[in-house]
Amino acid sequence: MLSPVQRKIIIEKMDIIKVISGYLKLINSELQPRGPINYIGCCPFHHEKTPSFVVMPLKKEYKCFGCSSKGDVIDFIMQIKNINIEKALDEIALEYDVWWSEYNTV
Repeated sequence: MLSPVQRKIIIEKMDIIKVISGYLKLINSELQPRGPINYIGCCPFHHEKTPSFVVMPLKKEYKCFGCSSKGDVIDFIMQIKNINIEKALDEIALEYDVWWSEYNTV
C-alpha cells in the first residue's frame, strides 16, 4: 500500500492547480488568483454562487470554507470521482504519468 513517503512524493510531483483547474472546467468554473500565492473558485463539491474553495499551491492543499472539504491532490481526485485510493492512484498514473510503485521506500 501507499506509504506516507510515497504519498508525499506523488503530491510533490503533481501540479494541484492544473489538476483542479481541469476538473473545474468540466463544471464551467475556474480558479482565480487570490493574493500572490493562492487561488479561489466555486467548490466542485457543493452548489455555491460565492467562491469559497481555496487552492494553496505552496502547501499542495485545497480547502472549501463552505462545505469543509479539504485535502491534497490525491484526496481531491478520490472525492471528485467518488473512488478509493487504489483507483485514484491508477487515475494519477494513467492521466498524469506519476506511478506510485516507482517510489518504493524499503
